[in-house]
Amino acid sequence: MEEALPVSYQKTWIDGERTPGACLLTLISKKKNIDYATFLHRWHNGHTPLSLKIHPLWNYVRNEVKEILTENTAAFNGIVEEQMRTASDLLNPLKFFGNPLIIIPRMITVYADTKSFIDYSSMETYLAAEYLIKTK
Repeated sequence: MEEALPVSYQKTWIDGERTPGACLLTLISKKKNIDYATFLHRWHNGHTPLSLKIHPLWNYVRNEVKEILTENTAAFNGIVEEQMRTASDLLNPLKFFGNPLIIIPRMITVYADTKSFIDYSSMETYLAAEYLIKTK
């Protein structure tokens, strides 16, 4: 696994406590009709900057899966954690995508972008909570 943190929160809470806000955890695989280099380029150089521009991200963790360890392991190419300061920032479309004048174009842009490199049929998305048990 290779981790990148395009934007990172500054931890101010006690180890073991729930991380404030809300987290969207997404498991992704590349579209079958593109090569791996194209997948990485679209994800890292296209989608990540777009997400940072549109969404109120407080923490964005991008994990590229480098190796499948067992034959029974699901074959995902990436694991993404998108964290917002509040649950409302994630769950309210007007906060997640922007005001009524720009929400529809932004939704279409994000959909078209992700559809260009992610295999939607295998994508899994979860509302999650983070607990940092022990930090360095």
